[in-house]
Amino acid sequence: MGEGLLTTLCDRQPHYFRAMWVVEIAGEPGCDEGGVQRELMESVLQALFSSFVRRIPDEIGLDEGESRTYSSVLDGLECTEPLFMVPVGEAVDVLHINPKATGKRELQLLKLCGTMCARVVISGVYRSDHSPVPFRLARSMFSNILGVGVSFASLESDMPSMYDGRVQLLDVPIAELGLDGLSFTETNVLLTNRGEVEMHEDVEVVQGGRNMELTEQNKVAFLNLFAKFLLVDRCQEGLAAFTEGFCEVFPREHFYIISESDMELLVCGTSSFDVKDFEQNVRWRVPRDMISWFCSTLGRFSPEQKSRFLQFVTGSSRLPAQGFRGYSPHRIKIRQVPRPADRLPTSHTCFNTLDVPLYRDEATLQHKLLLAISEGYEGFGFA
Repeated sequence: MGEGLLTTLCDRQPHYFRAMWVVEIAGEPGCDEGGVQRELMESVLQALFSSFVRRIPDEIGLDEGESRTYSSVLDGLECTEPLFMVPVGEAVDVLHINPKATGKRELQLLKLCGTMCARVVISGVYRSDHSPVPFRLARSMFSNILGVGVSFASLESDMPSMYDGRVQLLDVPIAELGLDGLSFTETNVLLTNRGEVEMHEDVEVVQGGRNMELTEQNKVAFLNLFAKFLLVDRCQEGLAAFTEGFCEVFPREHFYIISESDMELLVCGTSSFDVKDFEQNVRWRVPRDMISWFCSTLGRFSPEQKSRFLQFVTGSSRLPAQGFRGYSPHRIKIRQVPRPADRLPTSHTCFNTLDVPLYRDEATLQHKLLLAISEGYEGFGFA
């Protein structure tokens, strides 16, 4: 993804992101009927939201060659901090605004992230052209867009490990937990741009918190303020920029009866690839045996391989909120074509169509499909 394109998008006015885009890729043939636009959206979203920092908890094992830390900074755009982070101690990769992303350039790009999320919603809802963000974002970010507050319950979806560690405070007396005498303060745990843990102790979760003693009567208020500190207050600048970018393109007053979880689905789609849902909602133009082979093959695919398959066929690596039926009126179509069996499957992302030669058996289909999605899952040449 060219840094020049991200800079250009930062400078565009809100109406540009509401308009229909027609995309041409230099040096590649084809007319954009939507597929190339989805590939461009996926590339822009991938470039922006892959700028995050994470440290895998020590108690979680690593795959061979995997690093415990990950950090990506858009330094070519004069950034010094990742835009997002996975909170320390969390095993689930949910992206939050990085509290350290407060520089001028970081805030411009976080605003662009909000702008692009608004375009995702507009394209999906009004044009049935789904290009979800290829990562899961904290639901509290959408609470902020909708103008609703967060509470301790918000941590259950956004920081489940933190929630599990504190939820007993609701039912167990603080004296039994050894917490009597504490104040409304916490340790703020952050990550440097190299993925190193950075501890800030005795941070007030509310102004004057050091002078407020934790009691049975105020512990629910403490937990709610604690959640607000983690999800809103400590990343206020970046969250404000993200929300501003979204609301300039898709103003808050246009949302009526919708929850933050609904908004999360509209923006991020779902990674839940249900093979049965796939089988029932694809338009099949192949022999019955090949339908069975296809579904069996996809059932053996890893989550990453399923994402690559979606990217190869539709131009986007995540599903719409409604699953495979959400592609209507352009449902995925798989059709047999009269080509030699030594050829790979080819896709037309503009029409969500996959062309497949008549292979002699399931093993050949799996081998050819894996080659296709591994070597040609990006680029208009396969569209």
